[in-house]
Amino acid sequence: MNATTMPSASVAEWRRNWRLALGATIGNGTGIGLYTYISSLFIPSFQAEFGWTRGEIGSAAAAGYFGAFAAPLVGRGIDRYGVRVMATLGALVVGACYLGYAFQNGSLIMLSLLAAGTTVAAPANSSTVFAKSLAGWFVKSRGLAFGLTACGIPVMALFMPLILQWIIAGHGWRMGYVALSVTVLLIGLPVVLATVREAPTGAERGQERTGADAGGGLTLREAVRTRNFWLLLAAVFFCTAPAHGFLSQLTSLVIDKGFTAADAALLLSIYSGAVIVGRVGTGILLDRLPPYHVAFAVTFVPVIGLFVLLSGVAPSFALVAAAVALIGVQNGGESDILPWFLAREFGLRSYSTIYGVVFTGAFMAAASGVLLLGRLYDATGSYQAALWTFAAFFTIAASSYFAMRYRHLPKAARPAAAAFGLAD
Repeated sequence: MNATTMPSASVAEWRRNWRLALGATIGNGTGIGLYTYISSLFIPSFQAEFGWTRGEIGSAAAAGYFGAFAAPLVGRGIDRYGVRVMATLGALVVGACYLGYAFQNGSLIMLSLLAAGTTVAAPANSSTVFAKSLAGWFVKSRGLAFGLTACGIPVMALFMPLILQWIIAGHGWRMGYVALSVTVLLIGLPVVLATVREAPTGAERGQERTGADAGGGLTLREAVRTRNFWLLLAAVFFCTAPAHGFLSQLTSLVIDKGFTAADAALLLSIYSGAVIVGRVGTGILLDRLPPYHVAFAVTFVPVIGLFVLLSGVAPSFALVAAAVALIGVQNGGESDILPWFLAREFGLRSYSTIYGVVFTGAFMAAASGVLLLGRLYDATGSYQAALWTFAAFFTIAASSYFAMRYRHLPKAARPAAAAFGLAD
């Protein structure tokens, strides 16, 4: 395909599918992924009202992440029943859990159960539920489509921390959770139902598509026999654990460095802005440059930010903001890298089911990161040991992505892969 045809094909995709992209952006932005960015705002209130330690809060939230074992079933539901049905169920469950948070009574068990409820529903109330439709309708600009629609969360997170901080300060932390429930049920869900459609067949695109782009690819059984499935799972685990662990107590971390709660809220907004840059930039790069090199570079960037935070010098606000931004760029880029690689490596045949399995690994990683950070802080009285560990994790994840460039399929999976253009 020549240089003039490729941009025109991308433009044509966006003309046909911009409503889908807009709906996925809003649905993703109002979904459960937003809570990752603002959950730390509630920690001081939990400590003040219930006397919980940071480690106890982290452990309760991490225990709830075991609900992620339901993700493969949710993914299979998306493949079988479609995006719209599962997105509706996901929004209803998450909205109900937010209301449950608002009526907490000080029980850590209740906190864990609510976390489990949101975790079970997460694949149906996040980018996961929209990924198959996006991968099906966008081919030439797939990376950009993933990047732009994934920006829904950081765009919301640019101003949502400030709004929630105002609500918590003026009306209490319980009303903050009510506001989150309203956001999911009365904004996100109606927009999704009005704009999002199912993944297409080749004929529905109005042009010829074959192989993986027409809905073919590997089954879950075939995918797990490939080397790159396990490398991808390792990369996702070792970049998700530090990213979620860091973000879960970002507010507390910067307050410990001498900054105010208002400074922390501003840093969350800066982090969100960096995530937007990471998502759009990584999507564009995946469409244009060797993907494994892009994944390596984006995943290694936060190591630099962590070294800045680990330095013994008393940091200025500008220096901490730069470090936070570097970590945010990775978090943003990962939202493009995972769905893009899933489509490239395994096709669309069992896309959401495979995504669900990887999603379980990602949530287990998130639980590990949150738990590790809280427990190391309780044991040492600082975040230094956790930050060193997180730097090592990001390095392992980046190396795993780079190793994926050497593709190898077992003999049993090669016939199906060859039929859909996925062979070595």
